[in-house]
Amino acid sequence: RWVQVQRRNIKLYRQGDVEQANIDEDRIKQLIELGLDVRAGKRHKYRRRADAEKIDESWDDYYQQLKQYFHEHDTSNVRAKPYTPLRGWVVKQRREYELLKEGKPSDLTAERMAKLSEVKFTFATQKVLYTFEER
Repeated sequence: RWVQVQRRNIKLYRQGDVEQANIDEDRIKQLIELGLDVRAGKRHKYRRRADAEKIDESWDDYYQQLKQYFHEHDTSNVRAKPYTPLRGWVVKQRREYELLKEGKPSDLTAERMAKLSEVKFTFATQKVLYTFEER
């Protein structure tokens, strides 16, 4: 029950309802450091600190790959074909950005967004619709 209350408070805080949230940024950071998965919802469980660190290391590994890709290709828009794990990670970052914009729980932090901006990451892409003849 306590965990659910913390998650609800975090969700309210992230949605901008700071008065009703009864939590601040320092408390959120402390909960994350303790290994609590702060995303709301029944499907999410506690994250052990070691698991959270592995996830952060994995994110940093992919970020380094993207940085290298950016220096080689002068873009952070990883090609869709052939499909690579890096491409999947880039798509996931865009999906996390959309969740953040919708006020939903997201793994994309301000720090991560700043890092991605360093390599001119495009958070939102335009869907291009082609006519049959143009294909």
